[in-house]
Amino acid sequence: MGLFSLEDFCAEVLRRPPDFGYHGDLPLFDTWALGPALRTRDTRGEEASAAALVEGRWRRSYGEPGLSSGWDIVRSRHFLVGWVEQIAFRVRGEDGKPTKQCAAAHRAYLREHGEIPGLENAEDLP
Repeated sequence: MGLFSLEDFCAEVLRRPPDFGYHGDLPLFDTWALGPALRTRDTRGEEASAAALVEGRWRRSYGEPGLSSGWDIVRSRHFLVGWVEQIAFRVRGEDGKPTKQCAAAHRAYLREHGEIPGLENAEDLP
């Protein structure tokens, strides 16, 4: 996808993937989006530790998951791995600007794809 702005990221994450079914309470792909995958049915060892670290950072930064905190953990069925838990986040605030949670997901995306040099192991990013 290449390096892109926060605004472009907001538009991209609100696009509903084809054949995606969701029957929860969050307004996914309306004002909320799915972000990084935390764990799957088969997550073990280092991956489980990394998931706990990421989840802990989000909890410390934004509070307990839920509508009022602007982020949540969503479990979805997955044809290949049984299920996947992902971070869901509100994309825009009441003022129409990207939320802190969306900005954190954007930084995580850029870091994951090696597009922010030197931030591969940044501890300060949720």
